[in-house]
Amino acid sequence: MADNNSKEPPTAEQTALQPTLDHDLRSPYYCEENAWRLVYRHLHNNTIISSGWHYNVVFISNHHRCCVMFHQKAAEKEYVCWDYHVIVIRSRFDNDSIAKGTTQVLDVDTNLSPYPCPLGEYLDGSFPHCAAATAKNTIKISSSRMDETILPMFRVIDASEYLERFYSDRSHMYKDGEWSAPPPEYLPIMNGLRFRGECGTGDGDGNSNNDCDEEKVSNLESYINMMSESCSTERRVGSRPLSLEEFRQRFS
Repeated sequence: MADNNSKEPPTAEQTALQPTLDHDLRSPYYCEENAWRLVYRHLHNNTIISSGWHYNVVFISNHHRCCVMFHQKAAEKEYVCWDYHVIVIRSRFDNDSIAKGTTQVLDVDTNLSPYPCPLGEYLDGSFPHCAAATAKNTIKISSSRMDETILPMFRVIDASEYLERFYSDRSHMYKDGEWSAPPPEYLPIMNGLRFRGECGTGDGDGNSNNDCDEEKVSNLESYINMMSESCSTERRVGSRPLSLEEFRQRFS
């Protein structure tokens, strides 16, 4: 006999529209879902003025999956080392080009202000250790030195594409019978599962990578992977991972 008192958890879409503030969307350590719900909230909430803004989702990582970021709420000291992080940016356009100085960062995991934060201020505050990295082989943080190979790289995805194509059952956070961090109470975001058979995340010669595996229930890896030059989910924006300065120049 069915339990009439049981209640289906809400969807990500439903919970994205409920909070009064963007920061109320934050689920610690689930930044890819925070970004998804943040974009959904801005594009579907009539009380938020999103007209005139173009939204992108940005994955931040590097080849070593060790990306140093300052002013993150999760940092126990002065910085945290993420395997990846995800933010939202929005820009205004002048004809077909980004209007200079208009790009803002929406990151519910940062302590930087104001919110939204101007792109230049966000990059300077989050990556202060990168300023001299172009001229040196190491990066100095307090008394320690870090190899420049942990400099951030940025993969930009059109927000509408991300809403449509991203899916994850959160299995990357579940190891040895335990959750690395408590999962959000809403249902996993599985909207993009219907595109799983479109194996366009390969090497450009028709050879697909394992993100096309029919057994997989997440395409998160295809966004995080900065070794790949091609990611079908964000082809409209440009799939090549960008360096810090390339990212700054393109969106400043």
